[in-house]
Amino acid sequence: MTKIYLKVVGAQILFNNSFPYQVKDKDGKKIGKTRYIHTYGIQCTNESRKSLFIVKSFNNESEETYFENGDIIKLTGTLVQEKWQDDEGDWVSRVTIIANSIDIFDENDEEVKPKRKSRK
Repeated sequence: MTKIYLKVVGAQILFNNSFPYQVKDKDGKKIGKTRYIHTYGIQCTNESRKSLFIVKSFNNESEETYFENGDIIKLTGTLVQEKWQDDEGDWVSRVTIIANSIDIFDENDEEVKPKRKSRK
């Protein structure tokens, strides 16, 4: 399986949601603590081009999402293509970002400043 890792800097949160889930054993009985999937809609802007993505964050202990609409974030994660059939039986797909880390964007953060590669 190929994984595509990415780093996004300066994306804006457009919406957020939280969904509970709980692990089930082989008999279907729920075990362990309830955890939450946080989902965020983000907008990435590059000059005049805008791209919209869904970001999912798993294994959250709190139902409350950590970021609010309008927050500017940086994140790392992997791309996953999700596929499903709609009500008419047509296949639909989208690319979702599964977040490894999400933080508020700080313009003074050295980690997010573009680095120039020197050519030899």
